[in-house]
Amino acid sequence: MKNNNPRPVAQRCEVFQNVFDILLFAGHATKPFTSHDIQECVMDASINTIQNYLADLKERGYIEKDSNRTYVATQFTKDLLNVEGKIKP
Repeated sequence: MKNNNPRPVAQRCEVFQNVFDILLFAGHATKPFTSHDIQECVMDASINTIQNYLADLKERGYIEKDSNRTYVATQFTKDLLNVEGKIKP
């Protein structure tokens, strides 16, 4: 099978890990978070890079804007991560 993705596998794995780390943070956050919170607590990257990740996650329905600067996880993300500790059918 031919791989049509121009990014090397290692880079794709790093992107996946970054996205998953942000989702874990978002799903377990007890209050709305900002891109600066992600930079401080999750990953050492530029604010622009983090905002790009957040915009993509928002577009895909994993997070939503809570205000002009803050985000929260959607219920879909919380269910996906089983945040409440319940087993979903």
